[in-house]
Amino acid sequence: MSAIFGIFQFDKQPVPREGLERMGKVLNPYGPEGNGIWIHNHVGFGQCLMHFTPEDLYEQQLLTKSKRNLVFSGRIDNRDDLMNGLGLSVGEAKLFPDSTFILLAYQKWGFDCLTKLIGRFTFALWDDKLTHLLIARSAVNGPPIFYHTTHKAVVFSSMRKGLFILPQVPRIMDEQVLANYLSGIPSDPDRGFYLNIKQLPPGHALRINPHGLHVERFWHLDLADTIQYPNDNDYIDSFNEVFSRVVNDLLRSQTPLGIMMSGGLDSSSVAAVAAPLLRTQGKNLTAFTEVPDINFDGPIIKGRYADETPYVQAIASMYDNLDLTLIRTDDQVYLDGLDNFFFASEVPFRNASNRVYIEAILRAAQEKGIRNLLTGGQGNLTISWNGSGLLPQLIQQGQIMRALREARALAWSEHHKSGIRTLVNRGLMPLLPTQIWLATRFLLHEDGSSRKAYHAKTPWQNYAPIHPDFARKHNVFDRALEIGYDFFFRQSVDTRSRRLKIIENSGKLFDGIMKGYQKIYQVETLDPTTDQRLVEFCLKLPEEQFLRSGISKWLIRRAMTDKLPEEVLWNKERGLQAADWYERLRKAKPTILETLNRMEKSDLARHAIDLPRLRRLVDVMPLTGMDPQRLMLDYRQVLEMGLMTGSFILWFETGRWR
Repeated sequence: MSAIFGIFQFDKQPVPREGLERMGKVLNPYGPEGNGIWIHNHVGFGQCLMHFTPEDLYEQQLLTKSKRNLVFSGRIDNRDDLMNGLGLSVGEAKLFPDSTFILLAYQKWGFDCLTKLIGRFTFALWDDKLTHLLIARSAVNGPPIFYHTTHKAVVFSSMRKGLFILPQVPRIMDEQVLANYLSGIPSDPDRGFYLNIKQLPPGHALRINPHGLHVERFWHLDLADTIQYPNDNDYIDSFNEVFSRVVNDLLRSQTPLGIMMSGGLDSSSVAAVAAPLLRTQGKNLTAFTEVPDINFDGPIIKGRYADETPYVQAIASMYDNLDLTLIRTDDQVYLDGLDNFFFASEVPFRNASNRVYIEAILRAAQEKGIRNLLTGGQGNLTISWNGSGLLPQLIQQGQIMRALREARALAWSEHHKSGIRTLVNRGLMPLLPTQIWLATRFLLHEDGSSRKAYHAKTPWQNYAPIHPDFARKHNVFDRALEIGYDFFFRQSVDTRSRRLKIIENSGKLFDGIMKGYQKIYQVETLDPTTDQRLVEFCLKLPEEQFLRSGISKWLIRRAMTDKLPEEVLWNKERGLQAADWYERLRKAKPTILETLNRMEKSDLARHAIDLPRLRRLVDVMPLTGMDPQRLMLDYRQVLEMGLMTGSFILWFETGRWR
């Protein structure tokens, strides 16, 4: 990955070199291993390079060919396909950096080359023949690119600080986005915490010429298209082919490879495919697993487990080139070292307790000289989807008896007493209109809290730290209704659209965070489960391939037979990340109180966050005896998000961002 940046002048005035140099200087820590600037009259750009693949060593950006100039950040993963499509020999293309493939693809296919490039990338390409600038971001999970527009110019940068270093770009908090974030509502795909700074969404391109700019989506996933095979084994064969291809393409690395591995099905499946492929190359795979304090005995919510150790050890025992490293984060808390994190990432960290172990793993990888770290972060939406849409879909199709059989099998598998109740809860309830659903939920569970919250227009109060007045000021409830956001997290019938939306939204903040971590640790994370090819394949599979005869995640359990230990393959519980988070939080109470004191002196923090509620939670932090679900809701969601977001506001207001 690299950092790229540039300026396009609508008025055709020459681009000032000083502006580009200032942008390059502030972005240099994101790419300290090579840099360059290019100016051609009213357009200019530059890049700062960091090496992750062997081919990165041959990057010589700015790249120029046939009056086309390119700067590029990321990696291209379908190099073999492109070699064939471009008529290149293996020997000819072996030393080509990824940027060369982009320029050759554009030269042959023009704008349509974007539909042929697979990987994680952003690039800016000036076409002197067409006199336009093309900025593109790969589908699903490309590196971020931000831009600011005035009537005189467009400026763009891999990180926002590359824009703010210019005097004409204001640094102002977007309070509407802040309100959405605090209440859990997604904002527009191109909108972030900073007013008038837009982010190019994944799968989109920005075309710029002297007449203006135009954003165009080039990646479209037809969710109405379903993959149909004559028998079940064909699905497994095709999945294994796609999955192995994707994982293999991500093994290109200048350094030894690592993986963030849990005892669940996602990252362990990535490891089970990657380790044998690396063995053929005589290479090892280093696995990093977060485990709780050795004396941890705190509360765990039902259906979860705290310690991944026995599962990951069983996985490591199957692969002699899989080296296991257990990571502990005793006494560390998510409030530690936040200024350094904000400086690098420019955004808050959602699920902040996970920040501690993620940084510990990145630090351990850096110490071992590992720059590429595989993950399985979004696998529950692709390779290990649970098939929750099957029962309501069967009811919609009139297949009531089959739906009842599946409900009974699911009830037996999950140790429930009633198949009818399972059919009602998971099959019929998702089909009901919201008001009827709320009334039915009240009757079934004798709990009117959600119904009351809905009518009071405050459904977020159970789990969000937003101040009620701030929520009303920014019309949080009405805006949520406009975009169809569900405050009650109801089970979806159209699981494909829901999953795709989550995948696209999750990358919005997380991409910036991981770009920041590249600066701090010089480690890149690679998630095969969000590869474009795997997303396209998994989201087109019939729901019955993910749930059958009471077995959820049916696809991956079949695909990984003989590749994962039985105790991992058929484990029905989920690991709890950072399980000892509460014990560490209690020990940090003085730090929490000091943070609250500082937040109460900030006008924005005081108005946006329900600080009295946070202080009450801190004052009564129980030692033992609290219900695990309530503990997660109050302290892992409300307090955690309030403290993290408030700390971000404090950092933003200090101006320590250069």
